[in-house]
Amino acid sequence: MPWAKIDDDAPHHPKFVKAGSIAAFGFWVAGNCYCNKRLTDGFIEASALRLLSPTVRPQQAPRLAQRLVSAGLWEAVEGGFRVHDFHQYNPTSEQVKAERNAAKERKDRWRERRSERSRNAVPHSSGTLSERRSPIVGNAVRNALGTMPTRARLPVPDPIPPTPLRVERVPATAEQRLAEFEVAFADRLLTHPQPSAFRAEVLRAAETWPSHALPPKATLLWFRDGAWHRQAS
Repeated sequence: MPWAKIDDDAPHHPKFVKAGSIAAFGFWVAGNCYCNKRLTDGFIEASALRLLSPTVRPQQAPRLAQRLVSAGLWEAVEGGFRVHDFHQYNPTSEQVKAERNAAKERKDRWRERRSERSRNAVPHSSGTLSERRSPIVGNAVRNALGTMPTRARLPVPDPIPPTPLRVERVPATAEQRLAEFEVAFADRLLTHPQPSAFRAEVLRAAETWPSHALPPKATLLWFRDGAWHRQAS
């Protein structure tokens, strides 16, 4: 996009003072913008005067143009006007077109390089792009990855079925059997998927146990309390 270049001392230049109004200065700026946008090299057709600024009335545009000519800011030429010393501050149309073509070529080359990189890239490969391009570096990366230990997957344990507790009976005293039951029950209660249901099942089974198989203090209340280390003797 071309730019209309204006000297920051322009408002104080004697020619603008001679032009006599801010409207004339604004009309001159609008003329510069028109020339740069349409690449006219500073030429403004007479029929284009009313198009320079939407704030200038059509009948006012010729009078402002004449003020600029009288002040030496514009030159009256065949078919219209020319901005005085336009190319001293603004590039020629050929320079603007050449720069546009150069910018387009740079963009095309960049797009071509990016497309080539995308075609040559190996999908789902390890290493950076430069490593994938180099067979030596790429092989080294793959070999290094091949020697790295992999994390073994631990098997998922099957759920423990809610089977009733079976305490193997061995020839022993009632107190010994009770101590064995206490340990087995505590371990089973920690690993059972439904501890409350398991405890209730043990309580129901305790009601049917023969009294001679338990110590004297092993009552149903003792089972419900669950503190064998305090009850057992």
